[in-house]
Amino acid sequence: SLFPALSTAFPTVFKAEDFTYALFLWARLIFDTRCITVKFPGSRDVTCLVPWADMCNHHANAQVSKPLLDDDAKHLVFSSIASIPKGAQVYLNYGPLDNTQLLLYYGYAVEKNDYETIGVLLEGPDEEDDPLASMKALMMAHCNLPTQHMLRGQETSFSPRLLATLRILLLEKTHLEAAAAQGIEPEVRAINAENEHAVLAALTGVVDSSLEAFSTSIEEDEELLLDEQSIRGFLRCVIIYRRGLKRILLDTRSIIEEMTRNLVASAGLGK
Repeated sequence: SLFPALSTAFPTVFKAEDFTYALFLWARLIFDTRCITVKFPGSRDVTCLVPWADMCNHHANAQVSKPLLDDDAKHLVFSSIASIPKGAQVYLNYGPLDNTQLLLYYGYAVEKNDYETIGVLLEGPDEEDDPLASMKALMMAHCNLPTQHMLRGQETSFSPRLLATLRILLLEKTHLEAAAAQGIEPEVRAINAENEHAVLAALTGVVDSSLEAFSTSIEEDEELLLDEQSIRGFLRCVIIYRRGLKRILLDTRSIIEEMTRNLVASAGLGK
């Protein structure tokens, strides 16, 4: 509705032939795919277009720091933070971007991306089906727990906040009664064995359903990536991206299995 509403309301300012949706989309995509962050005076970061500087590719270990605006000289300062051999490519660090963002905005994916994540959106308490919904909502608010969480690769444990959220969401009345004597600190420890098994089962369901959604296995992706002649360009980046997601899910499964073994071996948990 913005187009042609702007031209209709302000025809002399927004001329219809210059302010079309197609041109707006072009301008937005130019900005999103070529913008960089510049440090302004007062340590204020501003995202803007900088011709020439936007030709620098991204690297997590870039040799050049974030550009700084010299307000007196009216120019940008690019400072090297590492030695740059003659003829070497100069990189900027676009920020802590996972492969979803890199693929969406810049059209490529990184083989080993330390910032790779998978979002997990949990359903909040349902007052129609859960008699404890109101109490769970209060507990989550008290602990400042969100329903949106992240899974990361190469981790050896889950975020305490993710576990705390699931422990509260999966609470049963019997769990509350069993834990009443020792108190409930969902970010610190399990509420009891039954509740913790439910948490791990829920996480297993997330992993299994996510892996089943892919049309290939991680082994098949590895096999495809060995074919450097046929699998090139954007297709190669997409396969790298989905393989990275599968690695996170498989790492998550390993954590679940380890926690399950520890839970079974623990004596007196929740008693």
